[in-house]
Amino acid sequence: MPIIALAWHYGWQGALIATLMNAIALIASQTWHDHPVDLLLSLLAQSLTGLLLGAGIQRLRELNQSLQKELARNHRLAERLLETEESVRRDVARELHDDIGQTITAIRTQAGIVQRLAADNGGVKQSGQLIEQLSLGVYDAVRRLLGRLRPRQLDDLTLAQAIRSLLREMELESRGIVSHLDWRIDETALSESQRVTLFRVCQEGLNNIVKHANASAVTLQGWQQDERLMLVIEDDGSGLPPGSHQQGFGLTGMRERVSALGGTLTISCTHGTRVSVSLPQRYV
Repeated sequence: MPIIALAWHYGWQGALIATLMNAIALIASQTWHDHPVDLLLSLLAQSLTGLLLGAGIQRLRELNQSLQKELARNHRLAERLLETEESVRRDVARELHDDIGQTITAIRTQAGIVQRLAADNGGVKQSGQLIEQLSLGVYDAVRRLLGRLRPRQLDDLTLAQAIRSLLREMELESRGIVSHLDWRIDETALSESQRVTLFRVCQEGLNNIVKHANASAVTLQGWQQDERLMLVIEDDGSGLPPGSHQQGFGLTGMRERVSALGGTLTISCTHGTRVSVSLPQRYV
């Protein structure tokens, strides 16, 4: 019906115009109508129906627009929250690196002095060596923790270079895993939150492959498609343990981080594990 069509496209204004046109057509075609009251009632019913329908459709559109604006606002807030979190992580990592690094250096220096001064005392010298070894262990543990807290690669490298560095640091080849990286994302337009999110997904995905997949090959691909950033991490292993793709193994945190940027993360475990991420290149 014309009233419904115009109401759908133009709201109550369209319904009003359609009603007036319909009324004019009816009056013109039934000038000598035997029952004018019936004609007036018909016009009134059509007018009320059209106006109510148009008002309802317009209200629905207004609510939909309001919802879209609120979703966009929530996405912006989520991205700012991620940026704030990364800023705090970066500051904490820097402070820990400086303070603990200096302390460990001092401990190692003192342990070396003890070993030299007690060269003739085997027990004391051995204790000094043990202290030095323990301090090195603490340094390595702190270094790994800081890497999880804030990927230091992102401070000095591009995202592609940081991922290559990550692949080298994980020593996949020494674990019998052949890796292939195909990176075709233009990073100039990426926000810091997007860079960190893509890196952390790669980091967590590779960690899961090393720990749980029993894989011999892994492929990591990044590209742009239809204004979206696409990331796929795929291996030929045994897949994740049952139920782990829903919770645990860091996957929940990855999914929440991707969702906060308006994206999606999906996991399939057929013939290995495939982690797929799709992020909007930009949103308002």
